[in-house]
Order: sequence, then C-alpha cells, then structure tokens
Amino acid sequence: MMNSASTNGRKNVTKKNTSTNGRKNSGYYIKNTEHLYIVYSYGEHFPMYVYDDSVGMWFDNEDRYSPTTAKHQTLARPDTDDMTALPTTALLDLIAVGGYRAYCAERCVNMHFGVRH
Repeated sequence: MMNSASTNGRKNVTKKNTSTNGRKNSGYYIKNTEHLYIVYSYGEHFPMYVYDDSVGMWFDNEDRYSPTTAKHQTLARPDTDDMTALPTTALLDLIAVGGYRAYCAERCVNMHFGVRH
C-alpha cells in the first residue's frame, strides 16, 4: 500500500504539476523547459523521468543509482504503463537537445556520418 507522500508524488508527476518547478519534493525535484517536464533525484546528473509534450511520451531511467534514488523513483513514478526506458546518458542527451525528435534526428545524422556515441 502506498503512503500519502507516494500517492501525492505520483499525482503531481503524472499531472505534470508545474507548481513544484525547481522545488525539492521528498528529495526529488521537477524542472520544466519549453517542451520537457523532468523529474530529477537530488541533482541534474540523474533524471528519473522525462515527459516530452511535443511527442506525448514519458521516458524513464533504466539505470539504478542508489537506494535513496530508488525510493525517489518509486515515489515519483508517473501513473502510466506507457513509458520508454532509456539509460542515463541517453536521457541526458535527450534533455540537452530539447526533446525526443531532436535526439532521434541527432542520432540519425551521427549514424549516417559514422559518428557514434
């Protein structure tokens, strides 16, 4: 059974609640950009969840970091079964270029010209 902090965290993340932008909530925090809603654990080195509203997709981090971060991932997990899992490096790249479309375009160009990550 989930406690109220876990239930509220999931509701806030699932609804992409912008009132928590930049504020820590139970150790994790939310950052909004033009098209991205990002949920971090403690710092921007480990994005847990990313929602790209330009493609309507949720992404989750398939990597594990620490027991505390695992707890944050449980508390903040969006209430959806439709998520695409990516490693931390891919999520950081997706965030750096501003979204999934740009991320895919960059990967295609890099693969075409023989540059690989």
